[in-house]
Amino acid sequence: MTQVSKSLAGNIEVLSANGLSTFVDDNDGLLKLKDTNGVVQPITDYTGGGGGGIIVEGTGTCSSVRCGVGNTAIDCYSASLAGQNNKALGPFSFVGGGLNNCTASVNGTYDVVVGGQGNCTYYCAGGYGPGGSFIGGGQNNKMNAPNSVIVGGISNIICRTSIQSFIGGGILNTVSHYYSGIVGGCCNCLCNWFGFIGGGACNTITAQRYDVIGGGRANYIATYFGAITGGELNTITAPWSTIGGGNSNNATACMSFIGGGFTNIASSCLSFIGGGCGNSGAGIFSTIGGGQGNCVTGGRGFIGGGQNNIVCTTGTNATLVGGQNNCSNANVSSVGGGSFNTITSSGNYSTLAGGSNNTVSNYSATIGGGYGNSVTGSNSTIAGGNCNCTTGSRSFIGSGQFNFSSGNFSTMGGGCNNKAIGSFSGVVGGLSNCATGGNSFVGGGNNNTASGCRSAVMGGDSNTASGNPAFIGGGFNNSATAPYASIMGGGNNTASCNNGFIGAGFLNNVTAFSTMVGSGCQSTASANYASVVGGALNTASGIYSAVLGGKSNIASCAYSAVYGCGITSSMACAFHTNRIVVTQLPSASAGLPSGAMWYDPADGNRVKYVP
Repeated sequence: MTQVSKSLAGNIEVLSANGLSTFVDDNDGLLKLKDTNGVVQPITDYTGGGGGGIIVEGTGTCSSVRCGVGNTAIDCYSASLAGQNNKALGPFSFVGGGLNNCTASVNGTYDVVVGGQGNCTYYCAGGYGPGGSFIGGGQNNKMNAPNSVIVGGISNIICRTSIQSFIGGGILNTVSHYYSGIVGGCCNCLCNWFGFIGGGACNTITAQRYDVIGGGRANYIATYFGAITGGELNTITAPWSTIGGGNSNNATACMSFIGGGFTNIASSCLSFIGGGCGNSGAGIFSTIGGGQGNCVTGGRGFIGGGQNNIVCTTGTNATLVGGQNNCSNANVSSVGGGSFNTITSSGNYSTLAGGSNNTVSNYSATIGGGYGNSVTGSNSTIAGGNCNCTTGSRSFIGSGQFNFSSGNFSTMGGGCNNKAIGSFSGVVGGLSNCATGGNSFVGGGNNNTASGCRSAVMGGDSNTASGNPAFIGGGFNNSATAPYASIMGGGNNTASCNNGFIGAGFLNNVTAFSTMVGSGCQSTASANYASVVGGALNTASGIYSAVLGGKSNIASCAYSAVYGCGITSSMACAFHTNRIVVTQLPSASAGLPSGAMWYDPADGNRVKYVP
């Protein structure tokens, strides 16, 4: 395009025979043509209006406008070169085209509006003014800050305090502080220094500086050094905090982090929530990986996931991996998973791996799993099972149901309704067995009791070892009540003397020191060192006496022995029996020792003995 100067028609010459000269009439400002005959007509008579794309001088020094379209350039070195009703009002300002665009008349130096409609750089009292600012296009965009840029969009605003700020596009976005930028989106508002909003809708940064919202909808930052990547209705009100995305998450403590999810709250410094729903990180350095309704209030507490799990204020450095409705209240404690499991505030350094409704309430204790198990003794363990309980220090229950261990260092293997009461006591298994004596032991069976110190019942039914110590191998209804008494088996046997022994049988009794019944039925050894080897209804009542067998025999004399039926000893140091049959008896005394027996053929086979 060529620039045309203003002149009067009489001053214009037509230089060629059939030529035309173009000029702007100084009287009316219209662009006109003059031919060789001196005829002068407006150019619009030929073009139908619009100015014909001719650039003319504006009213400002060295300014330029497109004529005939209502454009204005009133300050020095300004230009309004295309479009309609555009105004370049500041020095060195430029309007490229479009409709009803303008640059500011006050502090609008070097402003540029490339095109669009209704775009404007303007000055507001108390502000810096828009000098050196740029609007690329769009509609109704407003600029009142120096050295700032609006690329396009609709009704975007950079306010007077927003030096060197940027809006890329979108609609109804606002920047009102230094060095900040909005790339696009709708109804985003940025009111802090060095802030950034990438896009989305209705996102807001209101205070301080160095905040970032990547996108999403209705996210809000009211502090400094905050970052929200995206999502919806997320809020940061404490510095150096981050929300990755999700919905309605809230970071209210400094240096906290929420990765995503829904309605999560990080309310303690340096807390972390990865995702999930309704989680709360209220302990310093706390971590929640995900899940729903989980809460950490203890410092350095950890919840991996699950639902409605809690690490309480007293649970510093506690860990809860997952599960449902689990709770850890103790320092350096750990819950692996399961449901309704609890480590109380007394359970420091304890572990609860899983299961349901289990409770640990003393330090360094462990529950592996199962249901309804309880550890109240320090350093104690329940591996599993149902409704087991240990209250003794350093005690152990392996499994089973309704087992109870209260003795320190006691051990319960399994079974049902067993009890290890004494210190260092043990029950391997069975039903309703009880080890109440110190260092006592029950192997198995049913309703067995080892109540004496160092006593043992290996098995059977309803056996009792109450001596200190005493032993029962098996059988039923056997009772070893004296120190070092032993019953190997049988039924309804009683060893009530020191060092008494019953091997087997039924209804046998030993009642004196170091007595023995080997077997049989209803036999009794009632004198010191007396023995009944077997048989039925036998009694050894003399010291060192013995009944070797048979029935209804009584060895009542000291050192006597009885074998047979219905015999009662009548002499000490004698053997009593019903009959003796001797074969191969010698027929002469020659060579026999004193006391040896022989028969004399010469005397009618009479039996004799050597004197």
